[in-house]
Amino acid sequence: MSNEKYEPLYFLGNRYNFEFLAVKMGYTEFVKLGITLTYPNTMDPYITVPDEFMKKIAYDLGAQADIRTGKYLVDCEQSFNSFEIFTAENKYIIEPKNFIIKHNPNDKQCELAFRSFKGFEQEVMLGLPFLHQYCMTVEAREKRVYFAPII
Repeated sequence: MSNEKYEPLYFLGNRYNFEFLAVKMGYTEFVKLGITLTYPNTMDPYITVPDEFMKKIAYDLGAQADIRTGKYLVDCEQSFNSFEIFTAENKYIIEPKNFIIKHNPNDKQCELAFRSFKGFEQEVMLGLPFLHQYCMTVEAREKRVYFAPII
């Protein structure tokens, strides 16, 4: 495919990771010096980001945390910026339709499919919202992962 993008893989623990330089949503950006890793997770319905970034996007979106469920809720009718991930060679854009969850057609509050990491602040976990946007092919022997936009 001509629109495929690839990233070098790093095997750490029990998962494949790739480096990123920054993540961004609107005017909120998270940039760290040194090695910053992200990894796809096919079983998690959320994108997990550093706590500092989560607090900023929750504030920017007027998100309210539901104490009972731990979910962040936002006004379904407001406009949302895309979530962007920058690597050394590529930029991946996740559209709001993949991370704003409207559970019922009449809902006024939607779930924001983001969570925060407590502890290690240099990782981003890409759950189902990312995989709804990109098809992933891992070539473990070649130590790389390919992403192609889902059309």
